[in-house]
Amino acid sequence: MVGKVGARPTTQQNDSELKLRFGGGLNTRASDDEVDERECADGYNFSLDLGDTQFRPRLQFDLAGTAPNAGSIRGFAQLVKTDGTVSTLIQAGGIVYETDFTTWTSRGSISSSSKIRGPYNHIWNLDDVVLISDVAGVNPVMQWDGSSLDTIAHNLSGDFIAKYIHVDNERAFFGNVISNSVETPHVIVGSQLQDYTVLSTSSRPTSALGTSDAWYLPVPDLKAINGMVGAFGIIALSTKRGKLYQLTGEDSQDFAIDPMYPGSYADGDESMVYVGNDIAFGRPGRLESLIATNNYADVETDDLSFKIFDSIKTFGGWTLSYSSRHQRIYCHPNGQNELWVFHKPIAQTGLSPWMKWTTQHSMNFNPVTMWTMLDPVSGLEHVFCGDTSGNVYRLEGTGSGGDANSTNIRASRTSKLVPAPARAQVYDVQGTVKFRSGNSQTLSMTMLWQGETVFNTPITVSIPAAASGAVYGGGYYYNGTDSYYGSAFSGRLVREIFAIAGEGNEVQLKTEINGATSFEINEIFLGFRAAG
Repeated sequence: MVGKVGARPTTQQNDSELKLRFGGGLNTRASDDEVDERECADGYNFSLDLGDTQFRPRLQFDLAGTAPNAGSIRGFAQLVKTDGTVSTLIQAGGIVYETDFTTWTSRGSISSSSKIRGPYNHIWNLDDVVLISDVAGVNPVMQWDGSSLDTIAHNLSGDFIAKYIHVDNERAFFGNVISNSVETPHVIVGSQLQDYTVLSTSSRPTSALGTSDAWYLPVPDLKAINGMVGAFGIIALSTKRGKLYQLTGEDSQDFAIDPMYPGSYADGDESMVYVGNDIAFGRPGRLESLIATNNYADVETDDLSFKIFDSIKTFGGWTLSYSSRHQRIYCHPNGQNELWVFHKPIAQTGLSPWMKWTTQHSMNFNPVTMWTMLDPVSGLEHVFCGDTSGNVYRLEGTGSGGDANSTNIRASRTSKLVPAPARAQVYDVQGTVKFRSGNSQTLSMTMLWQGETVFNTPITVSIPAAASGAVYGGGYYYNGTDSYYGSAFSGRLVREIFAIAGEGNEVQLKTEINGATSFEINEIFLGFRAAG
């Protein structure tokens, strides 16, 4: 404790009150007294939802399955055929398994240093195969047809390796390639129209080519391509510590690579991702929007991470994944035990759309691989993570085998700084917590007093479970189905009263719940006296 509690003022007194509501995310950059009342100055593991502004825990994650060899989860591929059939490959160490997370069947062996990538936007629907790249640049381009995993046939000499693939308009585009052991990381190769096996590393787009011919192009700065994403009818490219570019053109006679904003580039091999209406990408110390960068140049107010800049300014080597079903961008900075989650719908409100995920589970949010695909069981889109021990985790889950199954989720929010009237102090704090009845919880609150004296006052408030209803009478147990040893009043709003001792010129309230069950807090009310 710094300072001490002074004597209670005896001059003019005024009653004041404060209602803490929720709904906004982290705003760690603004001064604590300028944070929006629905945002928080610090926190983690809470939920953000445009239609639900309660203080709730983030979604748990599930253990989807474990590879038989317990190898590091380094890659994936998924094929969705035109008849709707789905098949999924997971790379664990040097073995590629086909799996539905219950049965694991080996479909081939590859280098254990490979990192295969075959998302369902790599699917060549003319032949119902998914093309598989290797972001590590070790394994040749492969294909999976639902039963056989093979290296693709092609018309070039030696092996053909590509770190990035995009399939669009009956043509395959390969970025950062190695052909016949010659490394050309600055080159993009376009296949022949309607045939991804016909390639060229000697013909640039020109009027001398047929419109459907294969071609190649180097990026203008001749630096290694470290990102390639298709969207809005273009292919966006990033070069390592270089620039952002776009591939433009209609056919093999006019394809060209045009620069976007110089000095703006992706940091990390998988830090560019299509997010439905934009392309998000990670830079050293920030996360940006491609549309904003292209339209408005390098302006800080269009930085996606503007409100959390000071919290991530030292991070780099980003891996990004997007869940279109939940409209969330998951951003993992290299080597950090945390995920930064961007909620697109919240961004439209002007509130901070950011929240940080941490966990007490051994997975520790430091995945080897993070990707988006359809769940082989439910068919729903999810973001998945893999660890070094063969475990595949499904984000946006129920906690089955995940963190809520074996550990608690610690959720925390720290409010904006609330000042007292000029030259006054606040004291005699009385408050209520309004919550929706359900599971029993313990809410920890810490009043952070500031001003002439600086100290903390922690208290705990017990949030009881919903009251039980009758058992042996009326419509209960043996005489109906309304309740069966259950909680008849679950879901109703309940208030708990509390008091906090102390006084100061400014205050913040830190609220925490550490548990394995869900909770819903609607509002925290603080009433206090202020005297000068």
